[in-house]
Parts: sequence; C-alpha cells; structure tokens
Amino acid sequence: LQAVQCSDDGAMVPNWCTVGVDANNNIYHTGGSFSGSGTPQYEYGSEAARATFRVALDAAFYPEMALFWSPYLSSFHFRLDSTFGGSGWPSDTTFPNCRGPNTLSDISIFSSWESNTFIYGPTYSSLIAASTNIANAQAMTDAAGRILASSLPSSYYPRCWAMISNLVLNGAMESAGKTLRQ
Repeated sequence: LQAVQCSDDGAMVPNWCTVGVDANNNIYHTGGSFSGSGTPQYEYGSEAARATFRVALDAAFYPEMALFWSPYLSSFHFRLDSTFGGSGWPSDTTFPNCRGPNTLSDISIFSSWESNTFIYGPTYSSLIAASTNIANAQAMTDAAGRILASSLPSSYYPRCWAMISNLVLNGAMESAGKTLRQ
C-alpha cells in the first residue's frame, strides 16, 4: 500500500492500482489505469476503505508488527485528528484530494463518505492503532464508536460494516488475535 498511498499527508489509497516489482524487489505503482466493480480508480471508496480495514486487522492481530502497519495507519490518524471536532469529522476537509506516487490523477474521497457506513466504518477502524501521541486518540475512538452505534443501516452491506467496525473498535479483534496466537 505504501507504493500507492498519497505522497503528502493525504493518507488515502486508490480503489484500484497497477503495481510492478523493480530489479531490487521493491513494489512500485506503475501508473496504469483500470477500474473494477464500477468504482473509479482514483477514489478512496469502498475497495480502498477495505484495504484500510485489513491493515487495521493487522494491527489488532499482530500489534508487535507495528513497523509494518503503523506507517500506513498513522497517516489516517493524522488526517482524522487534524479535523476532529469533538463528535465527528467534516466531510469536505478531513481527506483533501492528494496524489500518490507515479500517478497522473489525484485521489479523492468518496462523495458523502461520512454518510456511507461502508466507507467510514473501515476507515474509523484504523483508530484501534492510534498512537498516544495523537492528542484526540481516545476521543476520536469514542466518537467513531458513537457514530457506528447510532442507528444501524437497514440494508445488508452497510449494516455488516457497522457491526464489524464496532467489533474492531471495541477490542473484539484484538481478543481474537490473542486467541489466534495461543
């Protein structure tokens, strides 16, 4: 993911990317274009948010491997902390457009991301690994939990993301990780 994550403090990755491996076995973004499942390539949408969720799971299951997951999640913590308003995040400034390595297009956030559980749920999951250096870490986790616990969506896919994201924020995945290591 570091090969495609925004180069500045934007945090986001695209829904879709093309990658290659150079002579030194480093993964890099080739800059190719395509799209899948009808989602735009250079958008932080449902596919990109699921990538963030999978890294949050790494943090829950393997906290001792922070060297690998922390650089990715820290960018999200910075962006979320910089615009946190005590009870939530503004839709238009939390994740400004940003450019990833070797890309010709900016990555933009899914429109109305804060109203779509399948985007904000996986994104808020990143907060389980927020550093104590982040001033609002606990307050942000609490706010994300309140947002996720408000009224559950009625449709299947968003409802699942609300429930799964709540499990992550409430420590269930960390408990599962401990069980897996026994």
